[in-house]
Amino acid sequence: GRYPELAVHSEMIKSVLKNEEQAFAKTIAQGTSMFHQTCEEIRQKSGPGDFVDGVMRFPPEAAFKLYDTCGFPVDLTARLVEECG
Repeated sequence: GRYPELAVHSEMIKSVLKNEEQAFAKTIAQGTSMFHQTCEEIRQKSGPGDFVDGVMRFPPEAAFKLYDTCGFPVDLTARLVEECG
């Protein structure tokens, strides 16, 4: 093949990929938990102006905190906001 070094280092590559997948899964789990906790806090404090077309307004600061604290992707936060309403 074109990249013989891939075959030579295949076990190391598999190990690194597995570690990255596990780290990302942990990030998603932590971020999802934090997201739902934040949503519940917003719902408890919310008023009529906190929803737009039936969708909860999720503060940008909260989305940034999710990203900054545990690396939770902002696009995933936006998708969850739409799904959770």
